[in-house]
Amino acid sequence: MGLGDNFVLWFEMGWEHILDLKGYDHMLFVMLLCLPLGWHPWHHIAWRLSAFTVGHSLTLLLATWQGFSFGGEWVEVLIVLSIFLTAIFSLRLRPEPSSFGAEIRNYLLIFFFGWIHGMGFSSYLQSLLGKETQIWLPLVAFNLGVEAGQLSILLLWGLLLMTIRGMGKYLSKKGRGGTQNTYLPWRTWIAGGIALISLYLVVIRVVELF
Repeated sequence: MGLGDNFVLWFEMGWEHILDLKGYDHMLFVMLLCLPLGWHPWHHIAWRLSAFTVGHSLTLLLATWQGFSFGGEWVEVLIVLSIFLTAIFSLRLRPEPSSFGAEIRNYLLIFFFGWIHGMGFSSYLQSLLGKETQIWLPLVAFNLGVEAGQLSILLLWGLLLMTIRGMGKYLSKKGRGGTQNTYLPWRTWIAGGIALISLYLVVIRVVELF
């Protein structure tokens, strides 16, 4: 297999891993990061996704390069717990722009959660690598595939959220009972729904440990 074919193979593995419905917990987290799209510009969300990317990229690097191993069962608990905490935080969001200090705290927290999610990615990647000696190409290609999958979620989910926001403005202008804040109840329902799902998963995965 040529170098280019090998790169494509690992890229597709990363892409499929993030978009696999069996790994919907990672999708839920990315969806939560996109919720402020109703009032925050796209580049703010991109920076948050970048913090998540850097976090799990470092974990993948340590796992594949240094051979660090992370406990799979407890990692799965921490992943869904991070989703629950992010969902609860999302319920407190307001349309006003965050201060610079608040945004830095957000980035650091997202980076930390990205580190945790990277533990889950790394377990999967290590199982795929096996006794592979050339790790840099698989590592880079797999990580780029994951990022491409995240950007796809951002694009599709972001378009949906902006459509909901636009419908609220349209109904408000037409006097059909909508308001320009129609997006806000939707944001509450979405974040609340994800919070309930993730809390259920936390309980289930903790019970499975014992």
